[in-house]
Amino acid sequence: MNLSFCPDIYKIRKEHRFKLEDIEEVVMGTAKRMIREVGAIREPKDMTGFQFSANYTLAMALVKGSNQPKDVTEDNLKDPQIRLLAAKVRVELDEDLDAVYPKKIGGTVTIRLKDGTLYKETVMDCRGTPENPMSKEEIKDKFRGLVGTLLQERRVEQIIDVVDKLEKLDDISEINSLLVKEERR
Repeated sequence: MNLSFCPDIYKIRKEHRFKLEDIEEVVMGTAKRMIREVGAIREPKDMTGFQFSANYTLAMALVKGSNQPKDVTEDNLKDPQIRLLAAKVRVELDEDLDAVYPKKIGGTVTIRLKDGTLYKETVMDCRGTPENPMSKEEIKDKFRGLVGTLLQERRVEQIIDVVDKLEKLDDISEINSLLVKEERR
C-alpha cells in the first residue's frame, strides 16, 4: 500500500525520540473515501488485507521504520509488536481534508503518548501527486521496491538505465527483453 502518511510518521519518529510502548494512540485523519479504502480493515487476515489496512501499515512504519512492498510479509502480519500497535490506530474523518478531496489528497497523523504528549503532522498533498511530485531518485527507489522481489538487482538496475535513456533508443526491444521475469537463483 502506498501509505502517503508514512512520511509524517517517519518525521515524527525522527524528530521525537519516544519508545513504541509509550504510544497510547495513533490517529489518522483523512477524507471519507480514504477511510473506506484503508480504514475498514482493522485486523487483516491475509496479505491483501495487510496492504490495505491503515492500522497495520502505520504500525509497521513505526515498528520497522519502513512501509515498502517487501515489508508486507507473513512474519510482519503476525509480528506481536505490529499487532499490538495496530490495535492502537484509529482512522477518522478529517473535515478539512474531506472538503478538498479529491482536488487534494492528504492526511493527518497524530501520535498521543501515555503521558499526554501529542505529535501531529499534516500533508495536504500526498507524495507523488502533481502538487508534491516525487524526485527522479524517489521514483527509482519505488520501482526498486516494487520489483525487487521479482527480479534480480542487476536486472532492476538495467531496466532503470534503459528507461533513463528511453528517448534516445532506436529500438525499444532492448527494454522488452529486460521486462521478462527471470528465474531467481
